[in-house]
Amino acid sequence: MKKCFHLCILLAMSFFIVMSIGCDSGKKTIDQVTGNEDVKQYQKSKEDIDNIVDKQTERLNSINKDETDDELEDESYDEADEE
Repeated sequence: MKKCFHLCILLAMSFFIVMSIGCDSGKKTIDQVTGNEDVKQYQKSKEDIDNIVDKQTERLNSINKDETDDELEDESYDEADEE
């Protein structure tokens, strides 16, 4: 009888130790079940896409600005050649 009691106490202590170690994974599991993790991932992806769009817009604007500067320089050279 005492052996069974000691075994039960040992199992209970092991269970509580495992549960206390696994708390972080428990929160992750709850987030997955409730959909909170998906919302967080969506918001992060949306921010990443916004950053990429901003960088590409800046790159496009700089290319367009360079092209307009080049066209203006070409026109001024053409006018100088005509004279």
